[in-house]
Amino acid sequence: MAMIQRLTALDLAQVEPILRASQREGFRFVARLCEEWVSGVNRFEEPGEALFGVFVGSDLVGVGGLNRQSKAT
Repeated sequence: MAMIQRLTALDLAQVEPILRASQREGFRFVARLCEEWVSGVNRFEEPGEALFGVFVGSDLVGVGGLNRQSKAT
């Protein structure tokens, strides 16, 4: 059974299998997530933001986050 948990830290070693799979399939969003997490550009820390992981047992099998968008003035 899959469990969704809010993540307050991103374990890059745990994300590595997802990163490799996404790169093989031609997607860059997981690489961007990792790069922005490491650099501090996006840590999903603002009010209303969150990062979630999908786990099967102890294996991370999916990741996704919610960011607030700035309102255009």
